[in-house]
Amino acid sequence: MGGNGKKTIDRPEFTALELSVLSALKGSGNATAGQIRSTLPWSSDAKDVRAALLRLEEHGLLTHSIAGGQIFYHSAAPPNCLDAGALQPGAQCPSEPDSL
Repeated sequence: MGGNGKKTIDRPEFTALELSVLSALKGSGNATAGQIRSTLPWSSDAKDVRAALLRLEEHGLLTHSIAGGQIFYHSAAPPNCLDAGALQPGAQCPSEPDSL
């Protein structure tokens, strides 16, 4: 982490599906895989959506919780870290608010 309060996050190349999943969660806050799938601009298999959710969780961008027997996915990153530019490899995302 540099002295500017930002850290470089090693981000892989994200697929269009993964970016759409992140976009859906950014707007809703939390959702099930089925709810996310229903917001996608194209038809995707349920298994593909679940695989994208798992990859995003492995990269630390999502977390999940279980309530009422359903799995709910939540963003684990600040909203500005889910913008398209912030998802590019080598992008910086504030780890803490700047303290001046």
